[in-house]
This record gives sequence, structure tokens and C-alpha cells, in this order.
Amino acid sequence: MHPWCCFSVKTDFNSDPHYVFKAVLQPSNRAVAASTSSGLIKLYDAQAGTQLTHVGDLRGHADTITDVAFAAADSPGMVHTSSKDGTVRGWDMRAGQEVEQFQAPGQELLCFGLLEHVVAAGGSGELLFWDRRTRRQAAKLDDTHMEEVTQVRFHPSTRCVASGSIDGLVAVHDTCKPLTNDEAFVAAINVGTSVEELGMYGARDERLWVRTGTETLHLWEWGRAVTESAEGGEGAFAEFLEARDTATSAAAAAAATEGASPSPADSGAIGGTSASPSNIFRHGVEYLVGCHYDAPSQQLMLVAGQDGAVGFWPLLEQQAVGGGALVGAELQPPVMALQGAHSGVVRSVQCYDSQQGPAFCITGGEDAQICLWSLNPNTPRTQGAGSLTRKGLALDGGEGEGQRRAHRRRG
Repeated sequence: MHPWCCFSVKTDFNSDPHYVFKAVLQPSNRAVAASTSSGLIKLYDAQAGTQLTHVGDLRGHADTITDVAFAAADSPGMVHTSSKDGTVRGWDMRAGQEVEQFQAPGQELLCFGLLEHVVAAGGSGELLFWDRRTRRQAAKLDDTHMEEVTQVRFHPSTRCVASGSIDGLVAVHDTCKPLTNDEAFVAAINVGTSVEELGMYGARDERLWVRTGTETLHLWEWGRAVTESAEGGEGAFAEFLEARDTATSAAAAAAATEGASPSPADSGAIGGTSASPSNIFRHGVEYLVGCHYDAPSQQLMLVAGQDGAVGFWPLLEQQAVGGGALVGAELQPPVMALQGAHSGVVRSVQCYDSQQGPAFCITGGEDAQICLWSLNPNTPRTQGAGSLTRKGLALDGGEGEGQRRAHRRRG
């Protein structure tokens, strides 16, 4: 399977150089929002399927933007952001205006999550909640995490919220109960090292993955991890403590059976490559990007990169004899590579929920590019004209500092 970059656009056209933190798709696949290191949210119309049309910028945060998401299911025309300026903001994309703001004075908010009328955000050792209906802070949980909270994710069916922190804990609280430290607490899962990203996966979100700052990967069964009868949660059913090396070994073993193939540098492809995914990554994986759950195959995939190339490694989960609990997982060779479009580290990879359209994936990177990828090599490749802000759409407000945060790498 050889994906093809069918469209790319530079986000720093006629502006100060920056890079893309995160590019996210609206659930209907009709819009893209990208947070940048310059403190802007770039908005794009994606209705053409294989092209992005820049429709404006959102300005207002006074410090680095830390998260962006189309998180409000009841408001498809809104995008939300969090920032180190201590706010979570909701933006009306059509009007290009801020319409919601939730404040945590004196805090640097590193992440947020929304579930219906509840907003949750992570600060300095605290988990903060607001009610979108009143815009007022509803609760503050400060008895679980000792350091900055880096991730907040709601479990859609149980209405629990999972928060990850630099302190190495994933805390789970039940938002159906009174939001106090004692009554809402469900479980604390000790990962052992700083939590960088987490997510639920599976047909019913019955499993949990965690990527750490030291580039390890951990997998749990959600029900076992949050059971109140097991103090601290059940242990992970799989852990990859040297995830980059394991991914490299899986690629190298598969490449050895495939025979010689052009290296990425020699492939000469523009926006794609004829080299197999295993051959592209056989010499080393440099960083982890995250995980993607592929619903058709019901497999979780590790997403990892080597400079500007990104690959997908399926995780083959293993059940105990006779079925029941999961007891392990094996990292398979990469089945797909996105290569030939980005010239630097790829920070963000998001696949479309539906693969009916011509494009299936969007990426953003430190080269300030956003790229659309197609599985059809006959899809013509086009390049955007750059980010030309439409007059009257951008908000007045403070520019972000755009502090460059080095991508964590080991070795």
C-alpha cells in the first residue's frame, strides 16, 4: 500500500517562520484546524476532498497554544483550543470569533477535553472543570497529580475522565459523581514515567493506550485498569519499553525477507515512494507520533517516524488460552508509510473516520506544512498558494509567543 501526498500547503507563507503543532479534522471531514508555534489557529475548508482552501486565522491567545480539537458534538461549527495563557477558548469558525472562554488565572493549561456541557483542562497538578452553560468553574481536583497534567480524555460511554501527568500517573475520575477528590476518584494507573499522550480504542473504547515522554508504549484493558477492587488498576497487558527499537527491528526483519529495495533517499519519488514501508524504516525509527485505531481491521497501530517519513505498525493483541483477558501484544512490520512530502519531523497524524473520500489522512510538521494523503496514486498532486488571511476573518488580540518546543528524542 503506497499512500500518495495529493495536496500540501505551507502555513507560514508571508509570515514569521513557524511549524505545525497539531492538525485536526472536523468529524464531517469538511474543515481542518491547525495550531502553530506562532500562536495562530489556521482554518481550512476541506470540502473539495483533495485540497485545502485557507479561509482564515484565529488570533487571541497570549501564549503558546497547547491543544486544539473539534470537541463539541452539538456545535459542529466550533473549534476549541487551550493555551499556556490559562484559558480554554471556543471559536465560531464561520464568524472567526471567540464565543467561549474558560479561565484558570495563574495556570498554564496544557490540554483539555469536552463532553457535552463539561469542559475539563489540565494545569499545574490540577484537573479543572467548567460548565459550558454557565461559563463558571464547577470543580477542581488537586489531590491526585503532583506535576503538570499533560492529557485529558473523556471515556464516551462511562463518562469517566482520564488525566495523564508528568508525574507518571493516569488518574481516572467519574464525572457522574460529585466532582470532589474523594467521591469522583476511580483509579490511578502508575505508568512510571511522564505521560505524553493517551487515548481509548476498540469498537466500544474498551482499551487504553499511553505514549510516554521517554517514548515507551503501554496498553490496558479499560475495565480492568479502572476496577475499584484492584488498587492502582490492573497492570498493562502489553508494554513496549524500547518502542523505537522494537519498531525498527520489526521493519528490518521484514525488509530482510523482501530483498533489496531503494532507500528513501534514492527513491526519487515526490509525495510518495516505491520503497516498501519496511525498507524505509529498516535503518531506524527516530520518534513516536502516537497511535491510530483502524476500525475496519480492528487493530491499533503505532505511528512513528524517521525525519519526514511516518509509518504505521499494527499491534497484534494476544488473548489468554481459551479467550478472555488480553495477555500481550506483538508489534508487526509497518504496513504503510507516508514519505516524500515533509522535510522535517511530523508532529501530527490524523486519519479520516471514513475512508470513502479520495483522501484518508492529514499530517502536519515542523516544516510548516500540512499534507493530505490519498491511497490512489492517480489523484493529481496540487500545492496550496499559501496562507493568505481573508480580510475581516482574523480576530484582534495578542500574538502568541510561539516558543519552539524541541521534539523529545532519545539517543
